[in-house]
Amino acid sequence: MLPQLRRRYFFKLLERCGVEVAQGKGSEIKLLRKSKRPFRLGNHYGSNPTIPAFLAASILKRLDITHQDWVEAIAAG
Repeated sequence: MLPQLRRRYFFKLLERCGVEVAQGKGSEIKLLRKSKRPFRLGNHYGSNPTIPAFLAASILKRLDITHQDWVEAIAAG
């Protein structure tokens, strides 16, 4: 199970896994990876809120980031 993570740190780890973090419409953030469907994340909770574990797991699944990719991203930091 994933712990709750600060958004900036979570995005940094996602970028190490090949995810592009881009500004979407309004306050939304788009997470893009290769040919996977984008994940749109609301950005209306302050400058660096936490990402709950269930949401982090959902993002990793949607963007097809394997457990091994995630462990390597954490180890690289």
